Amino acid sequence: MEIVRVWLVICRPTGRTKRIVMVSLLLIVVFWSALSLLIVQGCSRGLCDTWWAIILMIFFVVSTVTLIVLLTRQPRNGHQLHFEVPLMPWTPLASILVNVLLMVALSQSTWIRFVVWLTIGNNTWLLIAVRVGAALAL
Repeated sequence: MEIVRVWLVICRPTGRTKRIVMVSLLLIVVFWSALSLLIVQGCSRGLCDTWWAIILMIFFVVSTVTLIVLLTRQPRNGHQLHFEVPLMPWTPLASILVNVLLMVALSQSTWIRFVVWLTIGNNTWLLIAVRVGAALAL
């Protein structure tokens, strides 16, 4: 236990750690999105049997595993928190993977409806925010 405390004192998170984690997570999402698109959309069109699709899948899986190992090797904050996500970083990574797979499986018409309602909601929010801001300025 004492070795862990000494290691936490020596290896503290820095700005570089933050950048590594942010870029790694971004790349994991991009690679998982591409892999999911290839599996869900490509296999339905018969592309999973081609050599280039297999090489791409292997590349995405190996790159993702490498980034996950890089994430797990980053130093953590030594403060005791009241609540921590269990099995960190595995639970958030599994959540990202499942959500990306579900999003890729959506049909094109669902995405169009989503964009339309998102635009309506953002415009409504913007109009309300402008009116409330103008009323508060008076």
